[in-house]
Amino acid sequence: KIKMELYISDDAIVINASSKHGFNVFIDRTDGSMHTGTQAPSPTLDWEVEVIHCVLGIVQLVGGPCLVVVDGVENIGALKQKHTVYKITSTIVIPFLSNAHLSESENQCFERMQYLLGNFTSSGSLYFSYTYNLTTNAQQQATLGLVGGEGMIHTTADTRYFFNMSMHLPLLASKELQKLVVACIMGYIHIESVNIGGYPCQYVLISRRATARAGTRFFKRGVDVEGHVANHIETEQILCTSDMISSFVQVRGSIPIFWQQLPTFQYKPPFVISHTRNHTSAAAKHFNELSLRYGEVVCVSLLNTSGEEGQLARTFNDVITSLLSEMFIKYIAFDFHRECRGMKWHNLSKLMDDIETDFRMHGMCVVKENERPSQAMLRTISDVGYHQLRKSTFQFDSNNSNHEFSTSSSSTSRHQRLSPTKKKKKKLLTGAERKRTHSRSKSASQLEHDHDDMMRVMNAPKTATHSPADNFHAKFGFETMDGVYVDDGEDDEEEEEE
Repeated sequence: KIKMELYISDDAIVINASSKHGFNVFIDRTDGSMHTGTQAPSPTLDWEVEVIHCVLGIVQLVGGPCLVVVDGVENIGALKQKHTVYKITSTIVIPFLSNAHLSESENQCFERMQYLLGNFTSSGSLYFSYTYNLTTNAQQQATLGLVGGEGMIHTTADTRYFFNMSMHLPLLASKELQKLVVACIMGYIHIESVNIGGYPCQYVLISRRATARAGTRFFKRGVDVEGHVANHIETEQILCTSDMISSFVQVRGSIPIFWQQLPTFQYKPPFVISHTRNHTSAAAKHFNELSLRYGEVVCVSLLNTSGEEGQLARTFNDVITSLLSEMFIKYIAFDFHRECRGMKWHNLSKLMDDIETDFRMHGMCVVKENERPSQAMLRTISDVGYHQLRKSTFQFDSNNSNHEFSTSSSSTSRHQRLSPTKKKKKKLLTGAERKRTHSRSKSASQLEHDHDDMMRVMNAPKTATHSPADNFHAKFGFETMDGVYVDDGEDDEEEEEE
């Protein structure tokens, strides 16, 4: 752990960072000025001394600027066995200036805000690493050649998920103070060592909450005029071995239309859908942003199709259908509550069957660790045995190489493909037929064979893997991201899972 000393008195605040960065930070509490220097601090007995791990940033409150530092962390694990990830468990909020100039009401307001800020930043939902860029996924890092390194992560951070970027603006203005900047994400991270087919691996799950249209449950719903949705989260599943890393990404968010659900005394507050604002324009911006960043979009709605929520579902269906001539979107409406009512979780297989061919098409990102970023092997593993992935163990079937996807737009189907061009239909097996062609149980030798097939695919010579979306991506000049699914369902019981 990288630790620094913090000295606090009535007249000054000093961050002793000389052993790590070669300088100290001095804050004059009489006028709020801040500067760096190499002179050693000389605290007296009346100074308060704290050991801190990093500077979260500087925030403006009623009484003026406040320094927010991290004094408690939990070691989550070492990503790739070398990048330690920490969860923030405790912070200190220190005002630059004394509160003598504040009135009684202002002082009460300041103390309340100070308490709320400290409580929020210590809630356990903020994560950081000194050496790994948690704001970007593995494919971004490989395709853009992003490098880690202490004190440099903020220069390549994805601003969508750089939670404390605005708090670091005063530090970013100084070339020297930039060394104190630590990029944090808000969300959830889990790191665990696993054994797959006799091979030691590391399983990592990272959920990143976007900073745009941030807010608490109920108070923030829907989309804004820029296309940013509430509760927008990118979840990345990573599997690491000694010489490669595979990554699969999906995103979720609130329904991208203008609607509200302001809290009342009711258990489930009523929905209020705007009848005057342009839903289609905002939704188009939202999906255009997703397409530019990730490629072709598969949008899954988990909304109820009846009752009050049904009105929201119908409005969204009308909006997304109107985008037919503009974007590559596949839309799947899956009434989660109706299908899974009474603990009928097996009905989720209906949804899994609907997205099977898209799952194959998107595949996953695989990067060889021993190559330079510009030469990184990025492969779409489209011949993954999909039904085997749905089991509790990782099993790969190299015999199925079907890269096609359904273009059916039948009104009786649970999904539609919205595309500006007509595509020739291919005959595909139904989900039930596929189940009959895949063995539901395998011997130990067969499982080992499957794993060997997976490793051969991952270590194959670099060859271009084409998908039906490749021409579209090449035309508009962006890379194909790994498999992406947009969960726009408003499942209240699950919204606070992060």
